[in-house]
Amino acid sequence: MKSIIVTGNNGEIGKEIKKHLNSCGYKVIGIDKDNQENDQNIKFDLDNLQSNKSYIKLKKELFKRISNDDCIALINNAAVQILSNLEDLEISDFRKSMSVNVEAPLILSKMLLPKLKESKGNIINIGSIHINLTKPSYLSYATSKAALLGLTKSMAVEIGNKVKVNMISPAAINTKMLIDGFEGHKKKLLSLKDYHPTLELGTTSEIAKLIECIIKSDINFLNGSNITLDGGISSRLHDPV
Repeated sequence: MKSIIVTGNNGEIGKEIKKHLNSCGYKVIGIDKDNQENDQNIKFDLDNLQSNKSYIKLKKELFKRISNDDCIALINNAAVQILSNLEDLEISDFRKSMSVNVEAPLILSKMLLPKLKESKGNIINIGSIHINLTKPSYLSYATSKAALLGLTKSMAVEIGNKVKVNMISPAAINTKMLIDGFEGHKKKLLSLKDYHPTLELGTTSEIAKLIECIIKSDINFLNGSNITLDGGISSRLHDPV
């Protein structure tokens, strides 16, 4: 059985990734703090992963589910997005952002490396457009995602001959969280859609399908890449005229 690990599988993007990969015939194990514990889901808060006791517990639960499988991919999708400007920033929030968004992918990659080497598998980190283009109050989130890109490239250099490591960085994705953020501001939401050269927002399905393409690809030279999924917005000149 070919198995795939997906973190943050209870968010809208994670749910779609898990659902899509399941439909492709893979056994998908989800890790999320809001999971109902069962054979294919582990309830675990990735912010606790630095604790040796928690690390051992997660490893035991994870390997219990995949020990006899051909583990072909780790999808580091889980993330926290805590908004604050520099003046009001709580250092504890910054540390949590780094813990979940950077340290957890590193620790899980190290944990699963022996299994991924055996299968010549993939590590796919979910980044963000905020790596290159950000805005006020995204200090913790943008910094952590930029660090995740650095981790992606470093791991690709170290283990690329055994495990391919890449990143997908989406822009605005059509999720309930995004839409709710524009409640009472329908014109601004339409403006956001129109600002993308594709004249639409991205979808969770597109992220899931791109992950499938990377996993199934036999292009070994695809390693250390940051694939932007942004409708062309990062290519657009921000000109007031």
